[in-house]
Amino acid sequence: MVFPATSGKDFVPWLRSRFKPSLPERDSRYEADSGITSWASNYDDPSAMAQAWSQGQWDLCHLGNGRFAGRLQSVLTASLRLGLHSFAPGVFSRGTLDPDLVFLAVEASGRARVNYRGRLLAENELMALAPGEELGFHIQEPCQLFTVAVNRTCLEHHVRGFGERAPLDRLSFVAEAGVDRLALSAPASRVSVCGELGRILRSGCEAPADHRSETHARLLEQRVLTALTSDVAVGCAQHEPTLSDKRQAARRAEAYLLEHLDWPVTVREICEVAGVGVRTLELGFLEVFGMSPKAYITVLRLNGIRRDMLKAEPGALVSDYAAKWGFFHFSRFAVDYRKFFGESPSETLARIAVAN
Repeated sequence: MVFPATSGKDFVPWLRSRFKPSLPERDSRYEADSGITSWASNYDDPSAMAQAWSQGQWDLCHLGNGRFAGRLQSVLTASLRLGLHSFAPGVFSRGTLDPDLVFLAVEASGRARVNYRGRLLAENELMALAPGEELGFHIQEPCQLFTVAVNRTCLEHHVRGFGERAPLDRLSFVAEAGVDRLALSAPASRVSVCGELGRILRSGCEAPADHRSETHARLLEQRVLTALTSDVAVGCAQHEPTLSDKRQAARRAEAYLLEHLDWPVTVREICEVAGVGVRTLELGFLEVFGMSPKAYITVLRLNGIRRDMLKAEPGALVSDYAAKWGFFHFSRFAVDYRKFFGESPSETLARIAVAN
């Protein structure tokens, strides 16, 4: 799939035209008493899109220049969540899902560069995380991700049902920490997997009330898990390599930065905490997060202040939010904010005031 050269504000209309009828023209939600629940919605905040799907500790941050435009179409059962996340210009992921859920994901186009847990995701690879593992990736361009979060017991039961055709060692990450990706038998298999997931998603969203029972939900779960596991190569699970010194330093620095988002931390201070020099720290951040330490903390702060302003009360002042998030050079902050989100901080507050 080739994405057009569109700005953020033009991306959702393009998605609607491209994926009609699977993406309805307006927000929709269908909730069943039991069985299958589905919805589709637009988002101008990546964090809200992540929370709507995960209901856990997973967070998506805006990454790139221009206003964020996201679209989420999702189908849920008691044991499985299937989603199609479409977004522009890009996102940065951090956090974890619920502790009982196994996470699987595949990039839909095969063209977007996905830096996943410090390494680029190959065209024939799936993201695959055991329960409780850190879900870290960043994508700096428009992208679509099929995401699946499935109850661990449900997945194990499904794989055992295949007998010798799908031995459990294909999905050893269910029980092992450190496994972070699976390989399909061939790059072309990704197209087949995405095509089947798209058909399942569409049928789940368009299903009438009498096709949303618990029985239909179990059939939908089987279709999703078969699509993801039937072409996985035996012995394909890849363990995350032992963290290098620079990656360990980047993780130590990240923990410190997350505790000091409201303070103008210097690179020298971060190096002292991480116990490495500037060059090692820079290389570690580029490998793990795809950006420098300074850029990383700026991304987190800008996303944090925007998230707060999207929930602003009447009469709120931009300067109060800027001080809270450690932006003490107001003019520089305003320039960075406009470049990052495609509007000024005051325009964000004015828009929220009108909406309220």
